[in-house]
Parts: sequence; C-alpha cells; structure tokens
Amino acid sequence: MGSGSKKGKGVMKEHLSQGVQFLSQNGYNLFSITASSSLPQDILDDLAAQNIDFGKFSSLITIGSGGRQLWKALDNENRDPIDPVNCFTERIVPEFIKTYLKGSEIVPLFPKRLPRFPIQTFTHWLGWTHPTPLGKNIHKEFGVWHAYRSVFLATLNLPETSRQIFNSPCATCEDKPCIKACPSGAVSEIAETLGDFNKKTCLPFRLEENSICQDRCLARLACPYAREHKYTTEQIVHHYSYSRKVIQERYPEYHPTETTV
Repeated sequence: MGSGSKKGKGVMKEHLSQGVQFLSQNGYNLFSITASSSLPQDILDDLAAQNIDFGKFSSLITIGSGGRQLWKALDNENRDPIDPVNCFTERIVPEFIKTYLKGSEIVPLFPKRLPRFPIQTFTHWLGWTHPTPLGKNIHKEFGVWHAYRSVFLATLNLPETSRQIFNSPCATCEDKPCIKACPSGAVSEIAETLGDFNKKTCLPFRLEENSICQDRCLARLACPYAREHKYTTEQIVHHYSYSRKVIQERYPEYHPTETTV
C-alpha cells in the first residue's frame, strides 16, 4: 500500500510537471503551488472576510507571465482584437486545469472571482517579488516586466513549490532613474510598500489629453534591472492603452476637470 501510494504521487508529480511545461510553452512561465495551510494569516483573514471557505481546498495555484514569451505565444493565435491577453488566458488556464488537474474542484480568486485579492502582497510573501517606487512589484528574473494572470484554489493535495528569497534590486540602485523619468512626479521616493506610489498624481496625468503617458510608463521604461526582458513596443502600447481605458471606467474622479472660459 505504501509503495502504491508513493507511485501514485510520482505519477501526479510527473503529470503536473507536464502541465507546467504546457503553461510555459504558452508564455505562462511563472508558476507556484502553495498549501492552503501555509498561507500567511493576514491573507487568510482577508479571504475569510470575503466568504471564501478554505475547508476543502488544499492548494492555491498562482500563474503569471514574465518577459516577452506570452506575447510571442499570441503571435501563433488568432488574437482577440480588443483584449488578446485575457482572452488567451481564459482559454489556456482552463485547458491546464481540465487536462492536468483532473478531478479537482476549482475556485478562482484572481482576477475575477473576488472584489479584491492582495496579489502583489501575496507574491511578495511568495518570494517572487519586492515592492518598488512604481506601485508595481519587481521580480527577481524579469524585473518590472511581468504580470500575474490567474490565482485559484484546488481541492487536490498538490506538492508545494519552494518559496524564493532575494534582495530587492531597488535597495542597491543608486541612480534611481525611475524617479527622474516620471513626468508627473508620482514616483518620488523609494517605496517600502506599494502604497508609497502616488496614484492620485499618476492617474489624472495619464488621463490628460495628449498625455505622454497614455500608452506607456516612462518610469517603468527607465528601470535598468532585467532590461533584457522588457516588453516589445507593441506589447507596452497594448497594455497601457488597455489600462488607461480601465482607469477611465473605474476612477471617474481622476478625469481631467473641464473648465469654461
């Protein structure tokens, strides 16, 4: 019985490894499994406050993308003209679940299930990232050129991936080019938390007519860390044009004020 159990776990691990490879081939090259029992108390409390019952869920899975690989994967697909990345994610992640997590009940947490999921706080705890002055985390390998695509709970008892440890590259960056490059002055100090970023300065500036920040972030482009993974210009323009539309919808208070003469 013991040897059979070990064999079963070996088969599951091999099958899961094939699933991780499938994700990576499609541009989702960041992957983590965390046992629900290992999650930090503040995140557990936050999720409990949103009526998430952890009783039967053993694992929390996090999927992300770093660098240009996801955008290259989209070149081989019939892109959705409006929202190609999210549409691609909504096809690939369910395919991964169906094929490689057979029999598991799933509850999505991010990006759509919850009103809020502390994704950047969570990935910092996970060891993937550190906060930056940009209001965005920085990744050990991909720098500021990464994104989180899906987080969900699974009933399967999956093998945990190890948490990573690395020092923030911002702490040893002497020139601070991100601060100098921000035309709105929103990036004005080295962030100990993501809340140090001045959103109230950044967002109205981005929404101004003919703003230089409409379809790019000059501060992010100025970051010297892991520059080899910088998104292509097409990718940058897509993401920032899309996010600007989201800002217009979610933050009407940041729209430029009309004046009369």
